[in-house]
Amino acid sequence: MQSNNKPNDNTNAGIVGFNNGEEGFDFKYLVAKVAGNWKWFVLSLVLCVGLGVLYILYGIPTFTISARVLVNGANSSKINSGVTETNMLSDLALFSQQNDVNNEIQELYSRTLVEKAIRDLQLNVSYWALAGVRFAEVYKKSPFFIDLIELKGGLEDPLGWDVRIAGDRVKFMDDYTPDNFEAKWGDTIRKKYCTFVIKKNPESPEVKDSTFPLGLKINTYPATNYTYMENLLVFMTAANTTLMDVTFDVSVPQKGEDFVNYLIKLYVDTKVKANNSIADSTIRFIDDRITGVAKELSNVESQATSILTSGGITDINESNKQLTGEKSEASTALENYKAKTDAVDLIEKYLNDPARINSPLPTASNIDDPTYITQVQKYNTLQQQRETQLQFNTEKNPAIINIDNQIAITRGILKNVLATYRESLSFTAASLEKRNVDVIGRVSKAPVQQRQYLEASRRQDVLQQLYVYLLTVREQTAVTKSNNIAPVRVIDEAKAAVYPWWPNKIIVIIAAIFLGIVIPSCAILINELNSNKVITPADISASTTVPIIAEISASKSGKAIIVSKESRTAVAEQFRTLRTSLLSKLSYSSNGSSNLGKVIMLTSTVSGEGKSFVTLNLATALSLAGKKVLVVDLELRKSQLSRDLGIDDKEGGIADYLEKKASLHDVIVPSGVNENLWALLSGTLEANPSEALLNERMKTMFEDMRSKFDYIVVDTPPAAIVTDAQVIGVYADITLYVVRQKYTFKKHIDVIEDLKANNKLKNMYVILNDVKPVPGYNQGYGLGYRFDEDHGYYTEEEKTEKKSILQKIFPDADA
Repeated sequence: MQSNNKPNDNTNAGIVGFNNGEEGFDFKYLVAKVAGNWKWFVLSLVLCVGLGVLYILYGIPTFTISARVLVNGANSSKINSGVTETNMLSDLALFSQQNDVNNEIQELYSRTLVEKAIRDLQLNVSYWALAGVRFAEVYKKSPFFIDLIELKGGLEDPLGWDVRIAGDRVKFMDDYTPDNFEAKWGDTIRKKYCTFVIKKNPESPEVKDSTFPLGLKINTYPATNYTYMENLLVFMTAANTTLMDVTFDVSVPQKGEDFVNYLIKLYVDTKVKANNSIADSTIRFIDDRITGVAKELSNVESQATSILTSGGITDINESNKQLTGEKSEASTALENYKAKTDAVDLIEKYLNDPARINSPLPTASNIDDPTYITQVQKYNTLQQQRETQLQFNTEKNPAIINIDNQIAITRGILKNVLATYRESLSFTAASLEKRNVDVIGRVSKAPVQQRQYLEASRRQDVLQQLYVYLLTVREQTAVTKSNNIAPVRVIDEAKAAVYPWWPNKIIVIIAAIFLGIVIPSCAILINELNSNKVITPADISASTTVPIIAEISASKSGKAIIVSKESRTAVAEQFRTLRTSLLSKLSYSSNGSSNLGKVIMLTSTVSGEGKSFVTLNLATALSLAGKKVLVVDLELRKSQLSRDLGIDDKEGGIADYLEKKASLHDVIVPSGVNENLWALLSGTLEANPSEALLNERMKTMFEDMRSKFDYIVVDTPPAAIVTDAQVIGVYADITLYVVRQKYTFKKHIDVIEDLKANNKLKNMYVILNDVKPVPGYNQGYGLGYRFDEDHGYYTEEEKTEKKSILQKIFPDADA
C-alpha cells in the first residue's frame, strides 16, 4: 500500500500537481485572485471614477489668493541721541535685514491681526444660495446682508437658517430647532447668542421667487480664526531678499482678496500707529525739557542785561576772557552731565507715574547707555503688544496678564539700569566739579562786575545751545512722525488664481483609480483573513499531511445520484477520475495481496458535508466499471442512503443481521441503480449503535462481503461526533475523509491530522466536496485543469433553480 505520509501525494481530480509544501509569497495566486474578481474590480473602478468625475464637476473649488510685499526695514529717519539700539546691534553683527523680514512674517501671521480682520469684515458670516445642484457661498452677491452687532460667547456650533425673501419680508427657518422668525429690512434681530440688523443688498437683483433657497450661517470667531490661520501662509519669496509672499486658500475668490488686502492694510496701520505713539511720547518729553530750559535761559539773559546796565561795563581784558572761557568749558561739561541726570530723573518719573504705566517711553534722550536703549525698545514693544491685544480682550485675559507681568519686569530692570547709570554720572560729575572749583578760584581774582557778566554770558551761551538742540530734535521727531512710512510696501495686491487648484482633475482621477483598486483588494484581503472555513486545498494542506485525492464540484441538478452510463457532466467525470485514482491505490497493498483492497470507508467531521452523496456516487462509478459493488449504510443513527435510493430500510438491514441473526443474503437488496450495485441498509436498531457495532458478527459480515463483492463502499457517521467511524475503521482498507467547501471549519482539519497521527483510521485521503468556482483558485495551480471549463467535453447539468440577476452577473457573489 502506498504511504500516505508524503505531503505531495495529490493526484487529485480537479487540480493536478497541487503542492501543499509551497511556502512564501505566491505571486501567481495573487494574480489569479485579482483576475478571478475582475468584475468586482471593474465595478469598483467605474463607481470610484464616476464619483471622482462628479466631485470634479460639482465639488466646491478652492482658489489660491496671492499677494507680494516688500519689507522696508527699520525707519532710517528715526532720530535718537547717543548710541542707538540699531547701531549697537549692527556693531555686534546681531542685526540684519534678514531678521527684519522674519519679524515681519511672524507679525503679519499673528492670530490677533487675523481675528481683527475677521471681526472688521464679518468674515464669520457667510451667505449661501442654490447654484445648480448644490449650495454655494455667494458673498457680496447675496440679496441680503446682516450687520452683526454682537456675538456672545458660549456658542459651540455655528448658527444657521434657511432664508426666503418675499418682497420686504425675510423669513428665517431652522430645520433642527423651532427658531423660525420673520423680519423686515432694517429690523434688529436679537437672539440668544447674537444680535444683528437685516439689510438689503442694493447691488443684487431683486428676488422674485419667494421659494428660492438662500442660507445664512454665523460661525464663532475662534472657529473662523482657526480656519483662516490654517489656510493663510506668509513666507519669504527668495533667499537674500526682503520680499515676502502672502497666500490664502479660499472657495470664494473675492472674499479671499478682500481678506488678504485688509490684513496687510491692518498690519501697516497697526505698525504706523505704534510708531506714532512712540513719537508722541518723545515729543512730550522734549516739550517738557524745552519749557525748563527756556525758563532758565530767560533768567540768565535778564541777569546779564542787569549787570551791563548797572555796572557800565565797556571792556573785558583777554586774561579774564580766557579764565572765564575755561570756567565755561568746565561748566558746560558739568551742565551736560546735569542734563543727563535730569533726563534720568524725568524717565524715572515716567516709570513711577501710575498714569503713564501703560504708555511707551520716549526714545529721544541724551541717555547713551546701551543697556538702557535695549530695555526701552523692549518696553515699548511690549506696550504695543498690549495695546493690540486689548482690542479683542479684556485686561483680565491671561494673555494681557502675561504681557503686564513682562512689562513690570522690564520696568524694574529699567529702574536698576537708571540707578547704575546715575551712579556713573555722579562719579564723573564729582571730577568735573573739582575742576570747576579750581577754575572758579582763578576767575574770582578778576573784577567782580566783569566776572559776573562773563559768567552770565557763558551760562547764556550754554543754555542757548541746549535750547536750539532741543528744538532741532523736536522738529526732527515731528518730521519723522509725519514721514512715518509703512513697514512693508505692497508690490502685488491680493489676486485670485484664474483656475482653482482644487479639485485637481489629475489627482482626483488618480485617487479614484487607486481607491477603485484598493477597496476590492482590501475587501478580498479582509475576507481571506477572516475566513474560518475551508475554501481551497491549501486550507487543508496547511493543517494536515493527509493528501487530497479528489475535488468534487458542486452539483447543480440537486439529484442524489448524478453518475450514470449516459452522464457526461463535469461532476460525473470527477467521480470517474476519483474512481481511477482510488483503484490505483487499492491495487497495491503492503503485502501485495489484492484481496485486502476492497473496503472503502467514507466519513467526515460533522453532518452535512456530503459524505452520503459521495458514498453513493462513488459506489455507482465503481459499479459502472463492471465491478460488483455493495454500498453499506453504517450510519445507524441518521441514515441517508435509504432515502436517496428510495428503499424502505424497515424491512431489513444491518440491524436484522446483528440483532435478529438474519443471513447476509437476506438483508442485501438491489439498489435499483444498475445491476452491479447492491445495497445493505441500516435498518432499525433496538440497542445503542456503538454497542451494536462491537457485535462479533461485524467481523463475519465484512468477511462475507469481501468474498461476495469486488468493492464495498461504507458510509459511516461523522468521526468527530461519535466513535462509530473508528470502530468500523478496523475493517476498512482505505478511508476517504469528506470535507465540504465553505462548510467545514478550518479548525476541523486538525481532527483529520489527529486521526492519522494516532493511527485511528487507515490509509486516509481527503475529498474536497461541493467545490464552487472561487476567484483566484483553480487559476495558476498545477497544470490548470478546471472542470468549469469543459472545452466541449462535458454536458451541462440540469438546473433545478433559477438564479437572480445579481448571481448571473456575479456567479461568485457568495464567495
